[in-house]
Amino acid sequence: MIRRYCLTLFCIIYVVQLQGQNDNEYFKFITEQKTSAKDYIIKLFKEKDIVVFSERNHAEVEQYNLLLDVIKDPYFIKNVGAIYLEVCCVNNSSPINNFLVHEGYDTIQAYKETTKLYQLGNTMHLWNCYSYPWLIYNLYNLNQNLPNKNKIHLYGCDIEFDWANYKTPEEYATIDPILAVRDSLMAQNFIEQYTNIQTYRNGKKKALVIMNSRHGYLKDTHRTETEIRKNTGRYLYDKYKNRIASVFIMSPGHPNGWDKYELIKNGKWDAIFELTGKTNMGFDLKNTPFGKEKFDWTPEGWTLDKYRYEDVFTGIVYYKPLEEHILKRGWENSITDDFKPEFIRRMKIMDFDDEEIENEVKIEKTVRSQQYHNIVEFRNEIDSWKEELKHIY
Repeated sequence: MIRRYCLTLFCIIYVVQLQGQNDNEYFKFITEQKTSAKDYIIKLFKEKDIVVFSERNHAEVEQYNLLLDVIKDPYFIKNVGAIYLEVCCVNNSSPINNFLVHEGYDTIQAYKETTKLYQLGNTMHLWNCYSYPWLIYNLYNLNQNLPNKNKIHLYGCDIEFDWANYKTPEEYATIDPILAVRDSLMAQNFIEQYTNIQTYRNGKKKALVIMNSRHGYLKDTHRTETEIRKNTGRYLYDKYKNRIASVFIMSPGHPNGWDKYELIKNGKWDAIFELTGKTNMGFDLKNTPFGKEKFDWTPEGWTLDKYRYEDVFTGIVYYKPLEEHILKRGWENSITDDFKPEFIRRMKIMDFDDEEIENEVKIEKTVRSQQYHNIVEFRNEIDSWKEELKHIY
């Protein structure tokens, strides 16, 4: 009995000591990193032709402030100049770029033109994340001070879709089989547009691709053990190999199911970044303590190949603590008098009831901001880890 007790105690002490050594590796590595989130992304562009930015929550706007800083960088303007969005339909690329290269709109007219582009929507009645029209509007303003050869362009990767072609719920339902293979179509839409630009620019332009969640993974995931969930990033990796990088921006995810929004690594990574004060930084994942960790942004069962973070992404950026993440939806005065009938028509086709329609009309013409709904829970998890780890750092 005594021998068994001693053996058990030894194993516990060994595991605790081993964990302490592992934790030391994290802190040693992270304190040596000196590159900001923006500079890290620019660094990737100097090494690769295509950088996929794997968003956190679509509605989170601080990540778009980071992206706009990247876009405004002289290196990006000269060598990249092209942005590709998951949430924008491929057939909207032309009207958006016609607007972006137009010169002379004052701020009021530029806002109105942005609103018209926003009203085009996608397969939803209206894409309600503020970051989409905000980005278009800011790109227009940026372009006003750039020569024609350096103006920034924006292209849609999403499936071809025009609300004018859909009159009934039955017609709208015909997009379901298309959505089932959406990732392959988004990859193809990128490849075709990028190839055309490369041809026109003699191969000298690079690309920023903004995808959300799994769409930006360089690997496929799964629906079930036997059914692969194919991801856009994997298609692009197959095409471009070492010419492409994918960046994960630190965020809550879905380690325990798509219906739950939780911290990856139970908040331990957030605690390490906060304890070291490294809340604006980026680095490659390969051969790092972070990169070697089991991938858990996607629910258990979706990564049957036992991926590590370095398998799925090239690098990671941490940009601002969780309390500073702002989810922003809507666009001020987006439901104009002339657009309102079309907005209601779309919702009826999508089978919204009268009460839902009335509510959507009311809220979508305003901008709403909030934090994560479970921010208090997040903070408690992170602080618990900070308390446990503070003796190391």
